[in-house]
Amino acid sequence: MGSPPLSKQISENALELARLSSFRAAYFGNIDNWNTWLDTPNVQFDNQPPRTIMTSIRGRELIRCSMGLQRNGCVSYRPETI
Repeated sequence: MGSPPLSKQISENALELARLSSFRAAYFGNIDNWNTWLDTPNVQFDNQPPRTIMTSIRGRELIRCSMGLQRNGCVSYRPETI
């Protein structure tokens, strides 16, 4: 007997995280550099490491915006929006 299937929302979040991580690891040259960036406090995220906001959809949008992946619709980070 296997585990029950993941919900649609959990599956979509997992795929989104995988896509973001894959693209960003390529951008940074390797997964270690990507992880270092994720764990380094960043002024764009109120001096918090990007990893702390990566669990929400809004957090992932802010990470993409901060890295220039979106040209329109990017707003400043405010902790209460996540």
